Formats: sequence, C-alpha cells, structure tokens
Amino acid sequence: MNVKFFASIFIVTALFFSACEDQGTAPVISPDPSISGINPSAALAADTITISGSNFSTAGSGKVKIGSDSVAIISWSDTQIKAVIPSSASAGSKSVIVTSNGKTSSAKTLKVISIADIVKFSSGVKPLITLYNCASCHPGNGGFSVASYATIMAGGSHGSTVVPGNGAGSNIVKKLLGTAGFGSRMPQGEAPMTGTEIQMIADWIDQGAKNN
Repeated sequence: MNVKFFASIFIVTALFFSACEDQGTAPVISPDPSISGINPSAALAADTITISGSNFSTAGSGKVKIGSDSVAIISWSDTQIKAVIPSSASAGSKSVIVTSNGKTSSAKTLKVISIADIVKFSSGVKPLITLYNCASCHPGNGGFSVASYATIMAGGSHGSTVVPGNGAGSNIVKKLLGTAGFGSRMPQGEAPMTGTEIQMIADWIDQGAKNN
C-alpha cells in the first residue's frame, strides 16, 4: 500500500510541475499597432509626416503604406514613425496603415495636397484677420493676441489656440465655428466668417500652420 501511495504522490507532483512549465512557455501575443494621429494631416507629395500611436515595435518588423504605396522610413520607434510621402502620390485623401509583427493597424486618413492647395499665412490667413478686425478683441483678450504669427502660435489662456496639423482640434477654428464651449463665437461685432474662410484657416493648420 505504501509503495502505491508514494507512487501516486510522485505522479501527481510531476503532473503539477509539468502543467506549471507549460503555462510558463505560453506564446506572447503582441498587440495590434494603433495610429492615434498623423502630423501634418495634409501635406505635399515628398513631404515628411509623423505618425503617432502605439505598438509599432521596431522598424525591422514593419512597414508603412500610404494608399497602395510603401513609403520610405526616416525613423521608427514603438510610438512614433517619421515617413516620407511618395513623390509619385497623387492629390487626394489616402489611407495610412502601419504593419508590425504581421499585424496591421486600422487606417487613418492623410490628405495629399497639390501646390495649388497650399494655404499661406501671409496671403490667406493674415488678410482674414485684418478683414474681420480680429485685433480689436485680441491685442491680448483672453491672453491671446493676433498681432503676429508668433503671438497666434503662442496661444491664450484656454490652451493651444493653434495645434499644427489638427485644424479641427484648434481653438481658433472652434471659436470661429462657435463650438469652443467657452466665451462667444468669434469674431465679435462682425458678421461670422464664411464656411469657406474658416475652412481656409483649418486647412492652413492641417498643413502644419507654417509661417509662409
């Protein structure tokens, strides 16, 4: 009886440790890559874009596609990729995807623009600021001044007025649309900007809010 009892204990113990070892060697499942944003969200062919997100792993295990084209990579980390839009890319909205460790992210949209689509601060945005007399309210109201490109980019008391690469997320666009959630719609004392004019400012920001 004692021999059988100890033999049973030995078998149960061996099975227990075997099960533990099997659990310890379970394959590690890597998470899917995820794109949180592209900056700028509108750019020319051959421009450099920054793709932010998570689980990109390393460059050796992945690639980036804009539309159907694989792109040249400048730098790659687990949370950020710098890539070049193909010089042959045609104007229009393109899907951007990241593939890493055999897994593909959901697509984010990049707008490839033509030279004719470029909005300049000097000839597009600044004249609108003058036309709508924005300086009458904002030589410094709310901590925000439109006196120059530098002061516009410095922002105001409610945070970043301009978020380069993200027109829809910029407070200046939200204030012009009346969707900011604080204060009055701008410009005060003037008729609202037209949809086309507001879109011009949003496009300028989407293109990187350059001092051009």
